[in-house]
Amino acid sequence: MHRDRKGSNPIAHLRAAVPEIQWGIAKKVALKKYTIPRSNLRFHISNKFLEFPMGPPPVLIEDEEQVLVKWTTDCSQEGFSPRKCSVPLFVKEFLIVNLRKTLCKYSIPENGWLQAFLRPYPELSTCTSGSDSITSSTSATVGDADIRK
Repeated sequence: MHRDRKGSNPIAHLRAAVPEIQWGIAKKVALKKYTIPRSNLRFHISNKFLEFPMGPPPVLIEDEEQVLVKWTTDCSQEGFSPRKCSVPLFVKEFLIVNLRKTLCKYSIPENGWLQAFLRPYPELSTCTSGSDSITSSTSATVGDADIRK
């Protein structure tokens, strides 16, 4: 599909034009209004056009994703940012408890999932240190007497 103006989005124009045509606007009027090719508009109106989402189905639905965001922010507020390896394990436990099946092997999301999950939430952060636990063994054994030394 060609772009006639800088910044125009032909996909958005098509998505806006199709419902208008279905509600009764003339095709020629829609073609001029949205400046889209006639052949593309005819294809999108026909029964041959099916729009599939890109990529695999999501691991978590919106509500479950919000629970994970809340868990991550709660951990960060307590001073223990979750490790990169602990977030997929939390998702695994969450899916097992809720009896959900996914395409992930052993219900653990793959490596690229975490980056894709964190992209819309820039306020979230994870630790990248080598330890797999949220706290290392040395920080877990620090007491009041050790701090006052």
